[in-house]
Amino acid sequence: MESTSTRMGVRGNIDELKWKEDHKDAMQCYDLEEWMESACRVFDDLVAWHIDTKRSIYRAEVDPADAYRECFACYTRWLAITTDYVPTTILAECEAQYGTVHGVDEFRKRIDQAKRTIGSWIDPSQVASLSARWWNVNEGEAAEIDAVLSDSEQPQN
Repeated sequence: MESTSTRMGVRGNIDELKWKEDHKDAMQCYDLEEWMESACRVFDDLVAWHIDTKRSIYRAEVDPADAYRECFACYTRWLAITTDYVPTTILAECEAQYGTVHGVDEFRKRIDQAKRTIGSWIDPSQVASLSARWWNVNEGEAAEIDAVLSDSEQPQN
């Protein structure tokens, strides 16, 4: 009886190894999809943290230069990691072989957003609390500042 189960185990392992070999490329693309999804979640957390940091700076709760340097470093590290881990050639191969790669559009949007954020970064030496200096802001930044200030005027429960 034991020899039969051993044979079935060996046969099962051989079948599993054959299946794994046949599906190796598909599993690599699946792993890539999972990784990109995780990278998108990390980026979303980074953006939320950046917004919280801006609010703390606007309220003069933290040192602006240090806070902005830390945020900038995180954006650049995230971009470097994602572009090193997911070269465009790997994405192109998966898309060519399987048609679509789940989450690739969202992933690319976040890479573009990171590049725009880094490209339009404000020098930390120019950052100060709103009450300390004149600010030249666009409409989007003005709306964000208004939202932060409106938040601070709300009574805390």
